[in-house]
Amino acid sequence: MMASKSLPLDIELYQPASSLESGKEDKQFIKKPELALSLIDRSLGRGERPGLVVIDAGYGNNTSFLGELEKRKLRYIGGVAKNRKIRRTDESKSEKEIRLDELVKALPDSAFSEIKLKGEKPKAIALCKIQ
Repeated sequence: MMASKSLPLDIELYQPASSLESGKEDKQFIKKPELALSLIDRSLGRGERPGLVVIDAGYGNNTSFLGELEKRKLRYIGGVAKNRKIRRTDESKSEKEIRLDELVKALPDSAFSEIKLKGEKPKAIALCKIQ
């Protein structure tokens, strides 16, 4: 079995507002989500479409950033806060807003799959795909 490798296709330096003369008002200041989207768009513009965008929790809690990924029809995985509210359509086709931790408690054990992460200290986590 051949192992797959990945590497960044583009890199941009994030410059915090505190490092710029006019802070957040400086023309050179770009917020991290905007910078991330510009890198994604650069790849998409070259015809490189990721199978999965991996994001950290900071982006996972940014509703507008996630909306932009969804507009681009990109699949993503990342950490989110347990108190994050999501909208879910129930059996009667009505939309309901629920906290993520409440939803997880309501799901049956069969909704979760164990995956094992390799590394110096291997560990197992539960994965649940919510649609």
